[in-house]
Amino acid sequence: MAISPRSESIWFALILLGIFDLFIFSEATTLELIHTDSPLSPFYDPSLTNSDRLRNAFQSSLNRVNSFRVPVANLNHGNAQSPMITDIGGYVMKYSIGTPPVEAFGFADTGSDLIWTQCLPCKQCYNQTAPLFDPSNSKSYTNLPCNSSFCSSRYLLDSPECDQNGSCVYHYSYFDRSHTAGNLATETLTIGEENPITFPNTVFGCAHDTTGKFKPAESGLIGLGRGNLSLLSQLGIKKLSYCLAPNNRNYTSKIVFGEDAMLSGSDVVSTPFRVDYAPEYLITLEGLSVEGDRIEFESANNVSEGNVAIDSGTTFTFLPPPIYDALVAALDMRIKAPKGSDPDGVLPHCYEFPDQNVSFPIITAHFKGADVKLMGINTFYWVSEKVVCLSMVPAGEGIIGFFGNIAQSNFWIGYDLDAATVSFKPADCSL
Repeated sequence: MAISPRSESIWFALILLGIFDLFIFSEATTLELIHTDSPLSPFYDPSLTNSDRLRNAFQSSLNRVNSFRVPVANLNHGNAQSPMITDIGGYVMKYSIGTPPVEAFGFADTGSDLIWTQCLPCKQCYNQTAPLFDPSNSKSYTNLPCNSSFCSSRYLLDSPECDQNGSCVYHYSYFDRSHTAGNLATETLTIGEENPITFPNTVFGCAHDTTGKFKPAESGLIGLGRGNLSLLSQLGIKKLSYCLAPNNRNYTSKIVFGEDAMLSGSDVVSTPFRVDYAPEYLITLEGLSVEGDRIEFESANNVSEGNVAIDSGTTFTFLPPPIYDALVAALDMRIKAPKGSDPDGVLPHCYEFPDQNVSFPIITAHFKGADVKLMGINTFYWVSEKVVCLSMVPAGEGIIGFFGNIAQSNFWIGYDLDAATVSFKPADCSL
């Protein structure tokens, strides 16, 4: 029987890639995920305006998407809950690292696999809100040797090398040209607060050199993709789900790992992801429709498999220009309002209304085997009191589609690695 994500009983086995023993445990824990815009967030910045946040989120998404310039046809690569706090354009997961445990906040990223945090001593680091992790103060920290299977895998790391002590030095790059480098090591990770669960000997990157688009709210990154270094792979977790609350400073969100992440009910729809590509989750969008009018993503008989990345780290949804243009035309036929403009020039298609008491047309995303109805909160973004803009934007040439986290809000999004599916279940994620 499928288990609801709301269940508080957590059972799952951890098989840590042949280097850890099999052990099973049970915990009961319920944790909240706090939006960065909330005054309750440890990263709340009252000086930022809504326009500031919009510009930052769009630039972060654009950097991420523009770097994914790979034709779809050429994409061919070889139980606990944890708090996740919304950062600009993404979400940050709270956890602890080391013995004794030190609090850290990792960017939760379904588009990568490495777990890493900034460490002392740091040659080049971005300014982060929390103190940098000091491995010399932890009893459980151990550098991995160069002959480790993790270090020797060229598929997992960019040109790993050895330091003078024979320890593995990693280099890891992201689509937006950000990078992290340091020692590949093992450490104890702790997830949960009221009923913490400890994972010893977790492989992670102790970063001494980081550059790129990282934010002060992030101590580093938690890879939730399908690669061997990801949190899911290392802990033997085959199911993940999260429920992202709408962009409101008073709402909370949740993330669930393990069997309790299994989605159930007659309203759950599922679509396959490509199994020949990792660590990202690439799903197939066959078309969009606006109140019955269908817009094909590509030729109906020639849809590329895995033409859209579903990504927790991208804010907006990016569509190929022909699809975007057809969508805008369909919306213009139904929305009888004057055209508006984003005062920051970020979102290109906007409408002007006297107030925000507006109902928007439902846009249905037709994924392979799964029709997902997107409400106005998934597809429009208020840039001012009287101007609302479509939160879907045209992608650049040669870039696949991205299904961003605004479109994912108010759904349980479930990832089943055994079944190779992504599932959607409508929900009120603010509850």
